[in-house]
Amino acid sequence: MTEEWRVIADFPDYAVSNLGQVKRLTSRTCAKAGTILKQAWRGGRGTHKGYLAVDLCRDGRKSTQSVHVLVTEAFHGKRPEGMVPNHQDGDTANNRASNLEWATQSRNVQHAYDIGLSDAKGERNGQAKLTERDVIAIRQLSTGRRGEFTAIAKQFGISQRQTADIIHRKAWPHVGGGA
Repeated sequence: MTEEWRVIADFPDYAVSNLGQVKRLTSRTCAKAGTILKQAWRGGRGTHKGYLAVDLCRDGRKSTQSVHVLVTEAFHGKRPEGMVPNHQDGDTANNRASNLEWATQSRNVQHAYDIGLSDAKGERNGQAKLTERDVIAIRQLSTGRRGEFTAIAKQFGISQRQTADIIHRKAWPHVGGGA
């Protein structure tokens, strides 16, 4: 595949390639013309390593930009309202234009589940307030008596609705134990 370069609209001293590289076009304070910029991982948390980013200079100020956004905008047009870049193969290191597309956030998340990137059940979900041990304890505490959800919810710092969903296996259905 031949490498094609396009000027970055908001940073005209830089260009981005269809292979996911970013280079400086002019010689100023930040880098010499033709310099391919070093990419670094940014924004990772948990098991997600984040996205590759570069530092670009404009008007004497440094601005960190995600490479996948720069490539998608350069080769697939300006970002449509409500859209995000989607890595079709799920590999956030693969910032080739042929691997990127615009998608809604919900489609992007669904795509991650469809290709097996997100299996954020239970404790693997970074937003989880409970452990599997907590879920088993909640189910064991349930006696079926009216009003018990309030006390259980308070004990575990969750809502009554969450408590009911756990007991009735609408939430955390993959966890055994309890009633």
